[in-house]
Amino acid sequence: MNIAALTDHVFTPSSRYRIRQYINPLREYGISVKDFQRKYSSQLVSCGDKRIRHSPYLMYKATFQEMFNFFDTSSRVVKSNSFDAVWLSRQLIIGYPSMELIIKKPLIYDIDDAVFLTSYLASKQVEYSSNKADIIFAGNDYLADYLSKYNDSVYVIPTPVDIRLFRPKRDTLLTYECNTITIGWSGTSSSYKYFLSLEGVLIKILTKYKNINLVFVSDRFPHELKKLSQFVQFIKWSAQDDASNIQKFDIGIMPIDDDEWCEGKGAYKMLLYASCGVPVIVSPVGENKRILEHADIGIGPKSVDDWYSAIETLVFDKEARFQLGANGREYVVSNRNLYTWTKEISQLLLRRI
Repeated sequence: MNIAALTDHVFTPSSRYRIRQYINPLREYGISVKDFQRKYSSQLVSCGDKRIRHSPYLMYKATFQEMFNFFDTSSRVVKSNSFDAVWLSRQLIIGYPSMELIIKKPLIYDIDDAVFLTSYLASKQVEYSSNKADIIFAGNDYLADYLSKYNDSVYVIPTPVDIRLFRPKRDTLLTYECNTITIGWSGTSSSYKYFLSLEGVLIKILTKYKNINLVFVSDRFPHELKKLSQFVQFIKWSAQDDASNIQKFDIGIMPIDDDEWCEGKGAYKMLLYASCGVPVIVSPVGENKRILEHADIGIGPKSVDDWYSAIETLVFDKEARFQLGANGREYVVSNRNLYTWTKEISQLLLRRI
């Protein structure tokens, strides 16, 4: 089977972890996936922290990026129609349910976020793609329940982890004898907003305990966190260093809001930490909450005060950090293993497409 994948940018997590990481493992099952990535977008237009709408020059550049994206996406879809099937990641042109119309081959629709909440047009786009799809891969139960209104062939396919890449470092035991504790977060800058309510807590911890480092791995420095940013050790995200950066964490954190959008999110950051043997402190919302209920891999603080207590608990209890990290690794290997889920997906594709 030869499949064309219509994906987002090379740096977009949903495309990178839900489709691209399957490409090599699927070859073992006789399934070849050709990736047609998005090349153009207004997202690529930036000038430090300056917003596009505040600069005529950036508006000009952004407009041309979207024009190029329209024509390039048309070309990508036309090319995809020469394959046996098309694997679509989320949306082609965000918020405009148009290009999906010209997909002529069996459609595999892959969605891992509640993008239907972002606008009316986005919701119509998701509705059309869901109705058109021959099979839908939904990232969690929340998304599957929503999409089942439009299609009977919805399968929950959680975003898996490459356990061969994201694994505990060999000298893990030695790190527990080290006095310096690294609290780490890895993600895209769009998630900095989830730290706004925690700035005071984190600053209190970092000023009280001089042996604690706070590390952010992301696409840009968190300038909007005006109070906290001066305490942050920033590392520019790169694919080649993704796993090694997380392996240096002693505690992995993932704050999110308790709202409908976050209910639809996967727990991928949390799982990457856990796969590397790193104990987690995460907001108990959606998939995060469900995993914490089934596996003793970390703490789910509900309030700002709870966050302070959770961090302090793991800072002082290295045995708990070690045990929770070991539990996390075991959970990911048993439940979110890329190679196990590749077999599951291959069987679905060969049976349904």
